[in-house]
Parts: sequence; C-alpha cells; structure tokens
Amino acid sequence: MNRRFIAAVAPLTALSALIVAGCAEPHVAASPEPAAPPLGVEWTSVDLTGPLADEDAELTEFSADGVLWVIDEAVPTTLFGTTDGISWREVDLTTHGLPPRVSESSDCRQQPVIDARPDGLTLVYSERAHDHPVGLRETVWLVDVDDAGERISVTPGADAGFENMPPATEGDQFRTRCLVNIVSLGETRYAFGGGQWWSPYDTGRRDYFTAREVAPNDWEVYSARTSPVLEGVNAELWAGGMLSTGSSLVLIDTGGGTAEFWHSVDGRDWLATENSPEVNPSAIGAASHDGTLVVASLLGERPGFRLGIWSSTNGAEWTQVHFPEPVAEETPTVLATPEGFIVAASSSGTPFTWVSTDGTTWSELPSDYYLTGAIAHLDGLVDIGSSRIRVSGLDWGQAAE
Repeated sequence: MNRRFIAAVAPLTALSALIVAGCAEPHVAASPEPAAPPLGVEWTSVDLTGPLADEDAELTEFSADGVLWVIDEAVPTTLFGTTDGISWREVDLTTHGLPPRVSESSDCRQQPVIDARPDGLTLVYSERAHDHPVGLRETVWLVDVDDAGERISVTPGADAGFENMPPATEGDQFRTRCLVNIVSLGETRYAFGGGQWWSPYDTGRRDYFTAREVAPNDWEVYSARTSPVLEGVNAELWAGGMLSTGSSLVLIDTGGGTAEFWHSVDGRDWLATENSPEVNPSAIGAASHDGTLVVASLLGERPGFRLGIWSSTNGAEWTQVHFPEPVAEETPTVLATPEGFIVAASSSGTPFTWVSTDGTTWSELPSDYYLTGAIAHLDGLVDIGSSRIRVSGLDWGQAAE
C-alpha cells in the first residue's frame, strides 16, 4: 500500500471523527443518586400476622444476629423471628428443655432479654419470683440463641456458673438473686444482677452483684463487700443495668433521690465518678456505640423539663450538652445505630428527635414520628405496635400511612 496515501488519510479520519462528534448529542453527566433520608424520617409498615397480630398482645422486640426477635408476654416461652417482617419463624423453647411454667420477669426486670449482641442473644427465665436460699441455681434458666436461631441451648441455673461466690463475711453468705443484664468489654462478658448477703431469719437486705465470665458457664461473682470503695452501699441501681464504654463498665446509683455514677475496668474494683452527670434518677436512657456511651435524662422540674445529654468514652470523663428550651416530658429514648446515636423525647404530645455521629455534636431531626418505642435493627429502626411493624432504613413492606 502507498505510505503517502495512508499518511493523507489519517488527518481526514481524525477530522471526520471531530465532525461526527460535533453532530452527536452533548454529553450530560448522570445525576447523583439522592441521599437516603436520616433514620426515623421516612417509615414503611408491614402488617403482623398470626398470634402477633392481636392488638392486645404485649410484645417485646429485640435485635440479634441479623434477626428481629419478638416475645409475646402471654407466651413467653415462644420466640418469633423474622428477617423481612413478613415471614416468621416460631421457636418453642420448651422443646429445648425450658420448663413450660416459667416467667420472663423477676424482681430485677420485667422482660427476659439480658444480652442482645451481633452474634446472638441470651435470655433468662425464672420459675419463681421470690428468693431462694441458694440463689440463682434453683430459680433461673439461661437460654442462648445463636446462629440466627439455628443453635439454641437451655442451661439450668445450677449449671450456669453463678455459684462462684464471694467468701462469707461477718457470718453472712452471699447469694445471687436475679440477673439484670450482660455486657461485653473487649472479649470478656460481665453480668449485673441483684443479690443478698444472707443470714437465717434476716432476708430483707437488697444488695447487688457483678460477675466476670472466666470460661463458658463459669462466672466469678463480686459484691459490694469485695470492692472496698463500695462497701456498705445498698444502692438502688438503674433498672437498665450495667453499661459499657470502649474501655470501662458503668453503673448508675439512683438511690436517695439523686444519681451517682461508678466506673470500673474489671467489674470488681469500682471508682466513684467525679462530676457525675446530673441525671434525673427516674428518667434515664442510655446506649453504647463504637466505644462511646451516651446517657440522656430530664433536667429541671415539671412542667419545664429540659433534655440533657452526656457522652463518655471511659466512664470517668463526660461531655455534657444541654438544650435550653423545655422540650421533654417523658423518659428519653437513646438508640445506637450504625450512623451514631438517636435521642428521642416529646413535649405536649409533639415528638422531638436529635441525631449525632459522635455523641457530642447534635442536630434536630425533622420528624413527627414518635421514636420512643423503637429499637435499632441492622441498618435501620424497628417499632412494633397496633398489629404492625414500622421500619425506617429497611427495605420492608409498603409505605406507612
């Protein structure tokens, strides 16, 4: 082929390409996908089915291992689980060894879930509400639900490992009475519950205990007398139980009309927190996320309650945020989500919601939905009531009316 011809054709080809390109439709950049609204703004709903559809049913929902679990107070030994709000799995715990005549409540708490975590959950059931001379071994069963409900084990109190008691002192024996909750600090689990330094014919005391799991079904129990700084304290501890930051455990003493905070790195030796958050002892909400603990409460007096929010990463030092307007009338709800934290409250029937990614900087959420009954589940929120599940941030169901 003639080389000069090739050389001559090349510029013409390039020119033709330019002419064709000039005649083509102009390129328009694709519009970015609209950002998803913050959690709690938009909701969808799914109708409950079967026994859960009863409007009078008293339901408790909780999230663990990617499953939304629900317990009906009328049938506490049955778990209902779903991953889409439509298809439900029913688990009869009596087929796994749980006695049929047990209660999910005790004088420690009114529902059975004591440890809901990303890889499973632990529930506690009681056969009788009153104390027993030898403690938990004769009164409770622990139920562990793992692998999204595929693996379930029921452990009688006698085998649960809460019998590694503090030594007797002053003629008294310590006995565990009931469990409130279990939290994790690093790779170690810690339990919190009610106990009693007991002697014959002197059963009126109400003490508490913490315990460290040293091995499966093996817990080392501590009481106020085993931690000198707490000796003699017969406190009313916050009903929500023990809390965890990224590096410490936290207890809130709500006795005496005020609230005092304690923190510990090992569950045994506790230190009083200087400059404790000045929370209302009867109106506390709390949640942990990514090493930060957020506590919310009401400040002032009715009818001018204000909302106070505190955050901490170690249980000893707290950052405080106050909202000056009277914006709260009921105990605030604190939720930990993949995006950070949500605090919900209401005033004169109007809901208010604040969001934060770090627990210290907060912004108000434009939402007229009550979040005080919601829980965090996967990447969204779930609220069960009135025969329906309402979800935000989850691809379930149809648009809520």
